[in-house]
Amino acid sequence: MNPQQYNGNFNNNYNNGNYGSFDEKNQNFVNIEKNDYNPNYYNSSYEYQNNNRYNSYISGKSITSSPKKKNYWKKITLSVIVVIAIVLCTLVGVKIYKNLNKKNRTVMIYMVGSDLESVSKQGTFSISDIGAEKIDLKNTNIIMMAGGAKVWHNDTVKADKIGIYELEENGFVLKKSFPIENMGSSKVLEQFLDYSYNNYPSDNYDIVFWNHGLGAIGLEHDEVADDFLSIKELDDAFKNSKFNKKKLELTIFFNCLSSNLQIAKVMKNYSEYMVASEEILYMSKALNRFGFLSKIKPDDNGYDIAHKFIKQSNKVVSEYNGTHRKKVDSTLSIIDLTKIDELDKNLNEFFDSIDVNKNYMDIANIRRSLYTYGNVQTTDYDVVDLYSLVEELMSLSNNKQKFSNLLKSIKKSIVYTSSLNSYSNGLSIYFPYYGSNK
Repeated sequence: MNPQQYNGNFNNNYNNGNYGSFDEKNQNFVNIEKNDYNPNYYNSSYEYQNNNRYNSYISGKSITSSPKKKNYWKKITLSVIVVIAIVLCTLVGVKIYKNLNKKNRTVMIYMVGSDLESVSKQGTFSISDIGAEKIDLKNTNIIMMAGGAKVWHNDTVKADKIGIYELEENGFVLKKSFPIENMGSSKVLEQFLDYSYNNYPSDNYDIVFWNHGLGAIGLEHDEVADDFLSIKELDDAFKNSKFNKKKLELTIFFNCLSSNLQIAKVMKNYSEYMVASEEILYMSKALNRFGFLSKIKPDDNGYDIAHKFIKQSNKVVSEYNGTHRKKVDSTLSIIDLTKIDELDKNLNEFFDSIDVNKNYMDIANIRRSLYTYGNVQTTDYDVVDLYSLVEELMSLSNNKQKFSNLLKSIKKSIVYTSSLNSYSNGLSIYFPYYGSNK
């Protein structure tokens, strides 16, 4: 049958007031009076046998599918609903699980052992200072990544791998291990940051860097790889991690020479506060600086914890100096990193107010007269106290207002300082004089 004939016959019968069904044998329509129409009988579709399907229209309504097709689509729809329900339940379950396990704070410790551990056992001493029985583990996670030393002098950390450990009731427990990699690289630090963020949901996060500090050159020397984390690598690690969007409350530099403007300019993007030392930060079995962890309370903020770290350090330094002939120095401070942009702007404007060419020799003499931190080890670091430098350069500036603005912004940035000497005001700056090739 010609499809056009089919359509035409049907339309003519319909328009004449008759309803028709198609007679497959005679290839024409059989008229049915309106009164004889049984909607239950005709509530189906008709198929033209030449592999062409046509819908039969009754009372202007389309009858679209067979019972088999309806059942098929019902099954598909039901399957989709079930899958969606499972996915939603899983997501809700994961969220509930995370919320149930969410703590108030996670403190991350990035411990690169280096020769401080392999030669002097300082990493082992520090780990032994972190006693679970004294710390509020119901509200605080203590997570540590350790490696970067050829030898470890304890049963917790192994030298043949890098490990991530969680402090539990009986001490640190290994949670994840990695093959030996360079902990002085941004990649490994980034892995630690993301692992801590993903596995330890918390309202607040802090990090403690533990190792050598090289001032503006960098920090975290890996003894195995013989490499350190440069300031750019420090920036890259945070920039590529989850903490690019979730700021830390506090960064503690358990490193020498790290209360430095160049470091603060990186950490301002990722942390609210930082606490660090301008000078060498001495370590000893008798100097339990990690005791501050036992004093953390649920309602503490980053500043509170930074202050507790300094108070603990001052206590152990005082006790140490009281029982040892060789005294150690202390130059710790708390930096409000939200004020660093303003400080940096005013510093550049102040330097612009000095004619460098005209005053070059005076600048060099001023720089030579300033105390240089870390000189007991090497002259490579070339870092001096920022406040002292600015005061000495003030006479060379042609704009006293710029000098005044800068001093105010320095004081805003250094919100707390504790020093055993008279020349340390809390924040240093790299200002080359010896000019190391490094």
